[in-house]
Amino acid sequence: MVHINRLSPKNVEELLTILRQGNHIDGHLDANEIARGYNRRLVFPPDDTRLCYSIREEIRVGVWPNPRGGMESRAFVQKLYVQSKCLDASLVIDGSISYPFNDGAKVVLETRPEDSLLTISMD
Repeated sequence: MVHINRLSPKNVEELLTILRQGNHIDGHLDANEIARGYNRRLVFPPDDTRLCYSIREEIRVGVWPNPRGGMESRAFVQKLYVQSKCLDASLVIDGSISYPFNDGAKVVLETRPEDSLLTISMD
């Protein structure tokens, strides 16, 4: 499965090339191994009660380089409050469920124990 947080070995290789050109790193670094290591960190256990969010195509310009409050473009949280400041916008959940989310719309996203998925692990 590919998602917006995943790094491809090609992306890592391009970053390594830039770093090597600036003499920031020495020696051989394997882009495949770095990408695998990074991508493994994106997986979290099913019993984790936190939400993982990603802001896709975040707008950052010189007059507003970082959102107020220091919000990261990707992080884990217990609860997330979002208010739209966009026209003709959508809020997408799990990459497939889309809701109209235009200027002034508000939403609180959180998990509760009663919403947990019931899963089993088989050896």
